[in-house]
Amino acid sequence: DMSPADVEAIFTTISKAFLQFTFGDELATLAPMLVRATVGVYSASLDFLRPTPAKPHYTFNLRDVSKVMQGVLMADKRSKKEGMLKEDIVRQWVHECSRVFSDRLINDADRSWFLDAVKDATQKHFNMGYSKVVTAKDGELMYCDFLTSADPTIYEEVTDLSKVATMMNDSLSEYNEMNIPMNLVLFADAIAHVCRISRVLRQPSGNALLLGVGGSGRQSLSRLAAHLADFKCFQIEITKNYRQL
Repeated sequence: DMSPADVEAIFTTISKAFLQFTFGDELATLAPMLVRATVGVYSASLDFLRPTPAKPHYTFNLRDVSKVMQGVLMADKRSKKEGMLKEDIVRQWVHECSRVFSDRLINDADRSWFLDAVKDATQKHFNMGYSKVVTAKDGELMYCDFLTSADPTIYEEVTDLSKVATMMNDSLSEYNEMNIPMNLVLFADAIAHVCRISRVLRQPSGNALLLGVGGSGRQSLSRLAAHLADFKCFQIEITKNYRQL
């Protein structure tokens, strides 16, 4: 295994080059802070969020650090007309930590612990209060890349849920005209799930395992997210002739 110093050196070099090229020298100074904060959250998760028979998927490795940093490097200066600020980058870091770590947690106690860990890291490494970074009333962050028509797409924070809901409903109507109709009600949680799936789809080699009871919308929301990204869905059909080659 690599030492923490080696991990920090690798990811700091990559993130600093991106931030400097994209946003300039001022925001490039965030690179070592972002990496140390991510490694800190990762190490704390290893210690506290241990796998058990009820939580066999509570396994974390350096890929998770990589995924957080990959998400931060999706920051786009076109998303802010007035220019990206330090708070904007840190806010995106909080969001990516939530997607990579918190989304796999199964109870409120674990999610509450993780939120406290992120709050502590925000104060410790960025010297910023969490409430200054996350200003949403419900504390929930949401990002997507289909709000603004652009090529390449712009990964940006969702600040108007009604606008996203309108876009998704329009896309759903378009999908239903060309395929077997999906009778979906896009409430807030469903919209958030579509944004999560869209985030995975836009990443190179992005993949996700969606868990839920039957009828919870895993297939339908995945198809909608794929349609928003102009992707075509392919589903393996298991038949009696299906066998290992």
